Amino acid sequence: MGQKEIGKLEAHDDQNSKDYIFIVSEEREGDSFVIRIAGNIVTGTFWTKDQAGKSAQKMQALGVKREKRGSPYVPTGKSDKRSITYELLQEGGKPTAIEISVTTLKADGAPYPEKKLTVKWPEYLP
Repeated sequence: MGQKEIGKLEAHDDQNSKDYIFIVSEEREGDSFVIRIAGNIVTGTFWTKDQAGKSAQKMQALGVKREKRGSPYVPTGKSDKRSITYELLQEGGKPTAIEISVTTLKADGAPYPEKKLTVKWPEYLP
């Protein structure tokens, strides 16, 4: 099984003095693969080739371009403007990308501008 890093996103949060790091990797075995997001502080997620294909077809049927996965961060109160999301994007019923969006906080509690990482979905093998 081969694994390679295909994306990385880092975001610092002054309020809790933490660096959030997200690694996107592709793990291949034969003609199947898994796209995995690992986080150092929050939970990650993954999509298999088959799962993502089925999700993309379902989204296409519903007229939806993107689908959130999991809840890696749940805000603590109404004033907590932190946000972390993982999404699968599709076009024409096929996965096109994985996107990570992160909003962290400055020392005064104001949010930093959102950081995004979009990683192109590997092409399906014939």
